[in-house]
Amino acid sequence: MAEFKYEINDAVATLSQSGDYTCEVNVITYGTGRPKLDIRKWNRAEDKMQKGITLDKPCLRRCRISISKNSVNHQFHRRQAAGMPFFFWFDND
Repeated sequence: MAEFKYEINDAVATLSQSGDYTCEVNVITYGTGRPKLDIRKWNRAEDKMQKGITLDKPCLRRCRISISKNSVNHQFHRRQAAGMPFFFWFDND
């Protein structure tokens, strides 16, 4: 079997950490492919990938457009405009 190769081109953000595991947003190149946005959990102690999602540029654009048109986004802005504290923004209606 061929060796699995990847390169982290840009470490964008660490979203959370629990023990040896972190949830990270990175720009990664897999093999000889083009860079992609990658959101996944990592075990940095063992340098192992966990489950995640990888988005290429066209998919990322469509995702951004969908979120901006989504009613969740409108609820977010409505709650922000109403002066609701941040932790109430994501409660169920």
